[in-house]
Amino acid sequence: MIRRVLIVSFALSVAFAGALSAAEKAAEPAKKKPTAEKPMPEASQKTKYVFRANNRRDPFEMQLGGGDTVDTLVVPKILTRKDQVAKVAQCEKWIVEMMAYKAQKKYDRVFDLFGQVTKAGTLITEPDLQKKMYAIRDRSLGMVKDLENGALMLAARRVDEALERMRSAFEAENYDKVLSEYEGVQTALKKIQMRNSGGSMASMAKKLKLAIAAASELNRRAGIRAEFLRQVPSIGGVFITPHKNAVIIDGKYVEEGKKIGNITVFKIEKVNNIPHITFLYKGEHIVVRKKP
Repeated sequence: MIRRVLIVSFALSVAFAGALSAAEKAAEPAKKKPTAEKPMPEASQKTKYVFRANNRRDPFEMQLGGGDTVDTLVVPKILTRKDQVAKVAQCEKWIVEMMAYKAQKKYDRVFDLFGQVTKAGTLITEPDLQKKMYAIRDRSLGMVKDLENGALMLAARRVDEALERMRSAFEAENYDKVLSEYEGVQTALKKIQMRNSGGSMASMAKKLKLAIAAASELNRRAGIRAEFLRQVPSIGGVFITPHKNAVIIDGKYVEEGKKIGNITVFKIEKVNNIPHITFLYKGEHIVVRKKP
């Protein structure tokens, strides 16, 4: 009897242990299957570092905000000695050209070449070639300093000449001509500002200030008048009486002092027996003569 009880107890223990082991295995989290690594984007393969798709930071450069690739620092290309020798030789030719342009009073070309010489100098790294480049730069700088005042005076004279042409065109009611001349004034002003690094502008600032202000005002007024003439109303009959004056504009009867749209009929009169209607448009008094 006792033997049977022991056998049953042993069997129950084995069964319970097996059930517990199965439960523990079921409770364990499933292990992730190894996945194939995501191929690196083609753009990343061209950088100087190798990055995987899940990289978030380049330890050699900076913290990244996201993305699969990292842009490496752009290092300026260093010229070979052969290229640097050629660059120095080119600068020597530019010096000769600068001297020729100076003799021809083509100051703009002198300054343009000076800019190219200065830019080329930043590309020279060989010590012996740098010495040559310093000498070339000093020669070009000397020419520029000599010409700076001359270039400023030339630009100022161009402003004065353009201003005089603008005045003549304005009086002749050729407002498009005024606008085109002002573009030349702006070009001259840009050149003056470009040459102002040495402070040479101070001596002529007062004269230029008046010329610039006058040219700007003429340009503003000419723009308004040109705008009005592009939409000038059709004038019909003109009535001038001792009591009131009126005019037919676009088929409408408008008395002197009244508005039609954004245009005011400011004055109606006869000059040499020809009707003259003065309109007020954006602050400008513009006279239109009635054709017979």
